[in-house]
Amino acid sequence: RRSRQGPEGQGRQVVMQFSPSAMPKDETGVTRLMQSYPEADGRGILVAILDTGCDLAAAGLLQTSDGRPKYVDFLDCTGGGDIDTKTVAARLPDGSVTGLSGRTLRLGSWAESAAEMRLGAVRLFSLLPRSVLGRVKRERKASFEATQHAAVTAVQREMDALEAGAVTGAAKAAAKKDLELRLKQLGAMMEAYSDAGPLLDVLLYREGAPAAGDTPAAVWRAVVDTSAMGDLAAH
Repeated sequence: RRSRQGPEGQGRQVVMQFSPSAMPKDETGVTRLMQSYPEADGRGILVAILDTGCDLAAAGLLQTSDGRPKYVDFLDCTGGGDIDTKTVAARLPDGSVTGLSGRTLRLGSWAESAAEMRLGAVRLFSLLPRSVLGRVKRERKASFEATQHAAVTAVQREMDALEAGAVTGAAKAAAKKDLELRLKQLGAMMEAYSDAGPLLDVLLYREGAPAAGDTPAAVWRAVVDTSAMGDLAAH
């Protein structure tokens, strides 16, 4: 459905609808073909598609007619979402690795077979679907505001106690000035709130040696610290 501007600013709607008649299956013999050969639906055929974008979650692209995944593989050549993993990881004496976020990444037994490790990092917000992203941002902001309000309340109570207490003179003035400054800083933090999202560490590791002659190519795998806690032992 499209809306266009008509004469003298009047709105004019142009409705475009597709009905079964727009796809002449009977006229082209498709209906007769499917009745005679019900399995002639493309099963077993690989099709390569070059497009500006494919929705892997689209209902019509999830399964083939015989129940298998319709997408066999996909390659994103846009560069969007690429993560720089040029930094080579150095294992610490206890087997852990320091990620680009500064966190200590604790690795599991899966890392014993890693011949090489590389480090990267990505913001959580760049990985989330738009619908989930909005909810996560709202929840994080609500948590931040609750923490800030609690901190402001605590400072105000300290100011009330100071006024009702026995401290006087220069000591009281200095303490009051410090509390007022804290309130000002808390207010400034609330006004300047901006959430770039958690920084997640990415660990890329290689199993096996690089391909040479008839030697099979090495397998690269990626591990993302989705919890942002540095615990990758269970991956």
